[in-house]
Amino acid sequence: MKKFVMQFIRRADFMRVKLYVLWLRLWTAMRYKNKIVRKTKFKQARYNIEKAYLKRYLSDVLKSDNMTAETANMPKIIWTCWWQGTQNMPSVVKRCIESMRRYCPDYEVRVITFDNMKDYVELPDYIIQKHKKGYISRTHLSDILRVSLLVKYGGFWMDATVFLTAPLPEVITDAPFFAFHSHELYQGQSWFLKANKNNAIMFLLQQVLFAYWRYENKLLNYFLVYTVFDLVVEENQVCAAMWQNAPLIYDDCYALENAYFDVYSPQKWADIKAQTSIHKLSWKYKKEPTENSFLQYLLDGKPEN
Repeated sequence: MKKFVMQFIRRADFMRVKLYVLWLRLWTAMRYKNKIVRKTKFKQARYNIEKAYLKRYLSDVLKSDNMTAETANMPKIIWTCWWQGTQNMPSVVKRCIESMRRYCPDYEVRVITFDNMKDYVELPDYIIQKHKKGYISRTHLSDILRVSLLVKYGGFWMDATVFLTAPLPEVITDAPFFAFHSHELYQGQSWFLKANKNNAIMFLLQQVLFAYWRYENKLLNYFLVYTVFDLVVEENQVCAAMWQNAPLIYDDCYALENAYFDVYSPQKWADIKAQTSIHKLSWKYKKEPTENSFLQYLLDGKPEN
């Protein structure tokens, strides 16, 4: 039965897949009484269905056989993006960019915006048009941007909300490829990446995203880039070996964000930094920080003093 369903999904159109996912949600709601079990079962089943659907695009890319050999010398560039421009950055983002420059002085930090994107990459016109029409959000355009930059140039990609508290660990800088592993459903994360020019994982990820948006006008799910990443490292032997050899570091990088509204203390700050020097933050928060909170100290630049 499972084999038949996967074969059906690989041949089905987008709307049939979405209807099947809807049916699956209803079926798991009736089948499992425990809310946590029900949610877990549904997420896993939906994940498998969406990967099966996306295989059509990976198969087309692999048939093209136009992969270029990876370049070994990685440029000392950190790519990041704030579409609205550096003058319109929220304070948290400004602090994050400052931390990249402070702790990676040998690297050039390049901030991509809507105004300068064409100076670095030329995305297919249908991608740009679908973004203008609202089919592709800024978030998902940035997914396409990051892999395109790494394919063309190599280097690091860091989301604009990555905050550093020490130089990058050698286990990461010495690796030919790096992405944080995930504790969740997906294998890897895309908010912090390192790759050489023409890296195979980044190339296939880029090409599948291009192929997907050439034919689709709707998002399969919010975490499309994670699903495609997993598909690539599972279906392609070169990519599978590269991912297997990448440093196994999980994305336990949210302690500082989780402490935003806690009262700042030097001991807790030391404990947070002891966990990791790479912190994933958010520039969005529902309430204003209090005077002695971690968030206010972060905005004032105090924790680094």
